[in-house]
Amino acid sequence: MELAATTPDRGRLYWIIRNSLLRSKSSWQRHRGRFLLILAGIALALLIARAWVQPCVLALRIYSFEMVISIIGLAVFSRFKSRLRWRGWSVLVGLIGLGVANYWYFHWSPHQYLTLYLRYRTLQIRELDELPTTDHERIQPLHAIRVMAKEAMTEVEQTSDPYYVLVDGQYRWTMSIEPSFLIPRLFGNVGQVLSVSATSLSPSFSFENRSMVSFPVGEKLLLGKNGLVCTIRSFGLRRFLSYSPADVKYVKDDQGNWVELVALVRWRGLFFPQPEFGGVQVIRQSSGGLLHWLQLLLFGEGEWIPPEAIVEHKYLRGQHLVPYEVSRYAAQSFRFQEGFLSPLPGYHQGDVRIPDLPGDANDQPFTTFFRFRNHEGEEKLYHYFALEPFEEVRQGLNTSVFYPADGVGPTLTYSHSKHNEALVGVSTIAAKVMESRKLYDWTRNRPAENRPYIKWIDGKLRFMWLTTVVTYKTGVTEGSDYIAGTTPEIALTDALYRQVVWMDPHHSIKLWADDLKRELASIWKGD
Repeated sequence: MELAATTPDRGRLYWIIRNSLLRSKSSWQRHRGRFLLILAGIALALLIARAWVQPCVLALRIYSFEMVISIIGLAVFSRFKSRLRWRGWSVLVGLIGLGVANYWYFHWSPHQYLTLYLRYRTLQIRELDELPTTDHERIQPLHAIRVMAKEAMTEVEQTSDPYYVLVDGQYRWTMSIEPSFLIPRLFGNVGQVLSVSATSLSPSFSFENRSMVSFPVGEKLLLGKNGLVCTIRSFGLRRFLSYSPADVKYVKDDQGNWVELVALVRWRGLFFPQPEFGGVQVIRQSSGGLLHWLQLLLFGEGEWIPPEAIVEHKYLRGQHLVPYEVSRYAAQSFRFQEGFLSPLPGYHQGDVRIPDLPGDANDQPFTTFFRFRNHEGEEKLYHYFALEPFEEVRQGLNTSVFYPADGVGPTLTYSHSKHNEALVGVSTIAAKVMESRKLYDWTRNRPAENRPYIKWIDGKLRFMWLTTVVTYKTGVTEGSDYIAGTTPEIALTDALYRQVVWMDPHHSIKLWADDLKRELASIWKGD
């Protein structure tokens, strides 16, 4: 009786847990080998599948602010829902409707607003006193190179997306040639890299511009042999939660060997993550084999070079590395160049936008080589943005933004509005080119990819827009492929005087300045 009195009274939950633990321990002792095999299988499946899980994990982090606010809102609603009367419900529905209408009409949300502001505050910005000049002008638009490369394929192959990069001291379009059908994409390799001149009127896609390579992974290969999937598998915990692969480029290293570069985006910040350049993953050629395939399947491939280490590798300096997503977000953040309140609806003082180019397959930025006087910036490739006022009816050139394509150095800007320069913006150029030749068949042809062409001509810095006229294969419709032809037609538009000059495509680019001086002499003489 005394023993029973001293025994504590246990509840039902205690005995359920206790008995479950005893049964689990007994089952583990009897079937230890089987359980270990199951756990090993689960761990292996998670190890292999983490590349497909990572984008979801990253999305949860990027949108963590919205998730926290939603959870708090639901908690408050569930706490006070019994006290809400019709007025309370009306206020709640009104606030939700106002938020949805605001985002739908103004394309604006508090989270996006704060994220862009924080990105602008973290940018290292240097204002220029003088515009740089362009050089190594690429004649063919990006999408025309993409289409011409596809047309040049004679086997069951496909090309990766072309990128304007530096190879052996020349500026070229490079892309890989990869298998196009299911089985080769699962088990094949990247066997060739195509490299064509970006400054040539008629680039050749024949054998002399193809290099034999052996890359185990590629942009369009599948499963473990996909370059983006393979890069994610090489991430440690820190990069797994903060980095994402963006695109694949092909360049030569300091020894002259082709390497595959996977550009990375780093998401910085806790509740307001902003995309920044995260360095590159360098994947080198290999002979493959079963052991290497297992390595790809489990641990990925490549050497990570963080942004701060780019300067230590000569072949990466001045190269085209930064993903467009990163530079475009940085350019969008210039909406805050006049202060925190600048982009507010109904205010928009100093607010700017990246203008869309209707009918063009390539939006900004345009990757261009720039030279600077007085050592205001490095001579290399930049992502160029021509920003215009927020209202689409205002189409003057407000600010030029030069984001370093290798991720090294500050973001350079030149404010045309502060210098009182009334230059026409990029969004109006297509209409001016078409207006200059009214008899042209503009139902199948269209100006494409208006890039900056800035030169010292006749003792003065001239800002021109370089436009290539392209031909659409199925008419000017959204998603239609176009080509620029073997001898593309080029138009240069003076951004100050709005005069269009059609260049002789057979003239060397070095003679364009003389052609412009001759054609516009009567207009420029009043400068």
